[in-house]
Amino acid sequence: MSVFSTAPPKFSILEAEILLKDLYGLTADISPLISERDQNFLCNTASKQFILKISNPDDEIQSYLGSIWNVMEESVYNG
Repeated sequence: MSVFSTAPPKFSILEAEILLKDLYGLTADISPLISERDQNFLCNTASKQFILKISNPDDEIQSYLGSIWNVMEESVYNG
């Protein structure tokens, strides 16, 4: 399958909030963002703003996400 022929993930806002809490221990006000192949949410906490990205299961993005994870983690946890 190609990432271009696979539908993007379809998580609800509630499901995204649960993922954010379960995976990262964070709570935030979440708003959906438009995306072509994956699903993104703008997350706002009392002190931070960041994007929760849920990649398309057919997207070969694992190495890319691994390389940017440290940057995102630094931004979320250390400002």
